[in-house]
Amino acid sequence: MKKAFINWSSGKDAAFAYQQLRKQGKISVEESLTTVTKNLDRVTMHGLKVSVLERQLKVLPFNAHVAEIPEDASMQDYENIMASHCELFKGKGLDYAVFGDIFLEDLKAYRDKRLSKMALEGIYPLWKRNSSELAREISEAVKTVVVCVNGEKLDRDFCGQEYNEYFLKQLPKNVDPCGENGEFHTFCYHAEYFKQPVAFEKGALVERSYPNPSEEGKEIKFYFQDLL
Repeated sequence: MKKAFINWSSGKDAAFAYQQLRKQGKISVEESLTTVTKNLDRVTMHGLKVSVLERQLKVLPFNAHVAEIPEDASMQDYENIMASHCELFKGKGLDYAVFGDIFLEDLKAYRDKRLSKMALEGIYPLWKRNSSELAREISEAVKTVVVCVNGEKLDRDFCGQEYNEYFLKQLPKNVDPCGENGEFHTFCYHAEYFKQPVAFEKGALVERSYPNPSEEGKEIKFYFQDLL
C-alpha cells in the first residue's frame, strides 16, 4: 500500500480528502503537516488558534506535525521550511503528499514541481470535481464552521456559520461553493474518523485588513471567527 502524508489545513477540504482515501483503501496516510504563522500563533490563512488546532490533531488517526512559518518569511524561507519537513517524511518511507485542491491549475503545478525535486508525488482526491456537487457531499460528510471570510467576496455575517446546506444556499453566484478561490476557510470539528468531536466556543468576530496583492496601495478586509 502506498504511504503518504496529508497537508492538513484544519478545514473541510483536507478532512474530506482524507475521508475519501480512507474509503478507497489504497493509500495509507501516516502523517499530517499543518502550517502555522509563528508570530501570531495561528493556522496560516485560516486564523485558527494553535491551541484549538492541537485539540483537533489529537483526535485524528495519524501523527501530526506543525511547520512554523515566521510572519515576515520570504517565499524562499517558506520553501526551505516545507522542504525540511518533506525530507523528514521521505526518510520515513512516505513517498506521496495528499492535498485537498480542487481546480487551481497554477497551485497544483507549483506543488508538483516542488515535490518532484524531492522525489515525492502529489495525490489530489478532490481534483476536478464539480464544486457544487462536491460542496454538498462535504457539507453532509464532515462538520465544519466558517472561520475566515474574504470581505471583498462575502459579508461578515457568513463568518461563524456552519458549512451546511443553508450556508450554501446563501452564497452569491460569483462565490465558489467550496471557497476554492479563497472566499472563505473552515475548521472541521468532527468527521466519522475523529476519535471524538472537538469542543469549542465561539469568541469574538475579528476584522483585519491586508495589502491587496493585485492593487497597490489598497487593502482587503478579512473577517475571522475566533474559536476558544
